[in-house]
Amino acid sequence: MADNNDLELIHNALINLQSVLKERFVLVEEIKDLPKNLKSKQQALSNANSKYLELTNNFNEAKEAFTSNSFKYDEAVRYRTDSEKKMDDISTQREYEALSKQIDDAKVKEQSLLKARTVSQAQVNELQTQLADQQVICDQIAEDVKVETEKIDNTIAEKQRKIEELDVQCNDLRQGLISDELYAKFSVIVQNKKGVGIVPIHGQVCQGCNMILPVQFVNDVRSNYSIEYCPYCSRILFYEDSDNVVDVDSIVSEIDEEDDEDTMSTGGVVSSDDFDDIL
Repeated sequence: MADNNDLELIHNALINLQSVLKERFVLVEEIKDLPKNLKSKQQALSNANSKYLELTNNFNEAKEAFTSNSFKYDEAVRYRTDSEKKMDDISTQREYEALSKQIDDAKVKEQSLLKARTVSQAQVNELQTQLADQQVICDQIAEDVKVETEKIDNTIAEKQRKIEELDVQCNDLRQGLISDELYAKFSVIVQNKKGVGIVPIHGQVCQGCNMILPVQFVNDVRSNYSIEYCPYCSRILFYEDSDNVVDVDSIVSEIDEEDDEDTMSTGGVVSSDDFDDIL
C-alpha cells in the first residue's frame, strides 16, 4: 500500500523511465542483429576455404599422377633404347622379328605414357592456376571478415557505452521510489509491449489494449493506493481524466441492445474507432 502522492510520483517516474528502457532495449536488439551480416561473410570464407582445400587435394593428386607417368615414361624410353641397342647383336631372322616386335610395342607404350604425362602436366598447371586464383578470393574474403569484425566490435562497444549511460539514467529516474522488484517487472513489460509499459485509463478503457475494464477495478486504479496491472495486456495502469469523456456503461448497453455479435465474440474488445470520443 502506498501513499497517493507517492504512487503518483511512482507513475510519473515509470512514464519517464519507459522511454529510456525502450531506447535501451532497441540498442540490445541492434547488438544482437549486428553479427548477422558477419555470419554470412564468415560462411562465405568457410566455403572459399573448403574449395581451396578441395583444389589442393586435386592438385596433389595431379602432381602424383604426373610423377608416376613421368617415371613410367622414362622407364619405357630406357626399355626401348636398350632394345634398339640389342639389334646389333641379332644373328637370326627369328630373333630379329621378335626384337622388332618388342621395340614396336615399347614405342606404343612410350607414346601412351608420354600422352598421359602431358595430360597430367596440363592438369597440374591448370590446378595451380586455380589454386592461385582461389587463394586471392580467400584472402579478399578474409580481409572483408576482418574489416567487418572490427566495424561490428566498434559499433557494439559504442552501443554498450550508450546502454551503460541509459542504465545510469534509469537509476536516476527510479529516484528511490521504484523497487528492484517493480523495476524488473516493468522492464519485462516494456520489452514485451514494444516500449509501452504504463498507460492511462480513459473512462473505463485501457489505452494500451482498448479493453473495457470493470468499474470497481477502475475505481481501484483511480484511488491510487497500489500499483495495478491491466488484466488483459499486463501494463501498469493509472487513471487520467480526458476531455469529453462519455458514459461507457451507456455505450455498452447500446451494444448489448444492438446484439453486436462480432464485438461480443471477441470478449468485449473495443477499437479506437468505436470510442474516438473516449480516446
